Amino acid sequence: MPGWAGVSPWVCAIFGSFLNQCLLQETLIDGGQPTFITTNHASERLLAGKSQNMNVKILNIIIPPIAGIVTVLGILILINMIFQGGSVFHTPDNGFFKYFVPFTLAMAILIQITLVLPFWNKFRSGQKILKLSLIPFTMLIILISGLAFGFVFWEKQFGWTELVATSLTGIIAFAVYWTVNLMILKRFHRTLL
Repeated sequence: MPGWAGVSPWVCAIFGSFLNQCLLQETLIDGGQPTFITTNHASERLLAGKSQNMNVKILNIIIPPIAGIVTVLGILILINMIFQGGSVFHTPDNGFFKYFVPFTLAMAILIQITLVLPFWNKFRSGQKILKLSLIPFTMLIILISGLAFGFVFWEKQFGWTELVATSLTGIIAFAVYWTVNLMILKRFHRTLL
């Protein structure tokens, strides 16, 4: 019977070694020189009390995407319950909770590692991306992502109204996701560093 047990090894196989490499590279050890950490060095770091940097990296990679996705799912389920009588619980979900949500979570973590954290560090240091500061850049990403969501999930037989409704849903979902994600990153930056 496929389910979470079938998805988890797939996700681990794709992202396990990549996540491990990203977390372990460029960590400062004695003398402030960037180096790759092996399992031999990891035990030395723990004994030396320098594991906080690794813990902060793990928290910044895992918690914001999970919190953002859970918040968006909660809102989408609430919208479904209000406007469609909770049909998500009464009809087959076509693999949404089994396949799409774990895939989305894996992609969100990958995007967090490869794009969000490097961009976050640039914005924190006062740099701009595409000549935009954090809020305008995030608004542009929300708009582009929401419109792309609308086109991908548009059911053409329902017409242009469906495209507008789906695009607005996507824009709202991405706005919630990025707001939660960035607020948690900001909170972690203030309290953990």
